[in-house]
Amino acid sequence: MKNFRDAYIFIERIEQPPVINTLLEEIACFYHNITNDDIYEEDVQLVVDKPNLDFSEFTRFQSHEIDLDVLKNQHDKNKNTPSSDPFPNGIDEFPESQDAVKFWKLINILQSMIQSSRLTLNQEGQIYVDCAYMISGMGKNNRAVILLQDAHAKYAYFQHHNAIAASWMRGYLLWRIPAQKHEAIVEWDKSMAALKNIYLLRNGGIRFDKTKLEQYAEALKKMNESLLEHLENFY
Repeated sequence: MKNFRDAYIFIERIEQPPVINTLLEEIACFYHNITNDDIYEEDVQLVVDKPNLDFSEFTRFQSHEIDLDVLKNQHDKNKNTPSSDPFPNGIDEFPESQDAVKFWKLINILQSMIQSSRLTLNQEGQIYVDCAYMISGMGKNNRAVILLQDAHAKYAYFQHHNAIAASWMRGYLLWRIPAQKHEAIVEWDKSMAALKNIYLLRNGGIRFDKTKLEQYAEALKKMNESLLEHLENFY
């Protein structure tokens, strides 16, 4: 996980209801239009077709149908209710862009999905990570940091390597925020310690998987290289 994108790819994509994948694709397209730069086409594709690494030992999602119209109605009903949820409600930040208005509205619909309690914790974590990835690409690092913190909490329940990747991504965003570089280093250090712990626990144990351990070892190598590079720029 040498960079922000590496950490994002390291997160295992689990099966989601088709409506979520459709919404994420729509959000990614609006994100591309808002950023208005061809360079972001790769980010759109990464969100829509993120590689599914072969980490299959954890709980698998049993598909549930979710009625998008019901969710939209519920969102409209609750949109004026005060909430501490980190998803952005301030669509007026981009008043010149109708795409931006649609972008934030779709993200808030995903928020309604999480509040509906019809998703697994892994699915909720994935929604937070995907939205954080796009929001950070728009320069909203503070909001993305909060989303990744919530994603980490969802994944950590299963002691999943996704929690480590979300924490590592959070470190990269903290590094971009003025006066947060020390917190970024602390976050990275905790992430590396957690992945080392998983590696040691599974090396030779009943959940031994040579391919997976090789992937963990490669990730640890990249994390260490990245941390050393950032430390050189910190002191």
